[in-house]
Amino acid sequence: MIQVIDGEAQIYYHGSWSQIAHDLEILYATQQFTSINAYGLIFEINDIMDVMAAADYIAQWGDF
Repeated sequence: MIQVIDGEAQIYYHGSWSQIAHDLEILYATQQFTSINAYGLIFEINDIMDVMAAADYIAQWGDF
């Protein structure tokens, strides 16, 4: 699950990181957050390119 709170997309999720990465890109289109908090790892977001870069990085974490 992803929640946007005070401009930060906070990830609370156990499962497919590739799915969460895809969901982040879709969510950014409707709620333009300024950072992503993935279990304490913070990504600063300025535009969709930052979201895509963060999503690519997160997708490499695999599944758990």
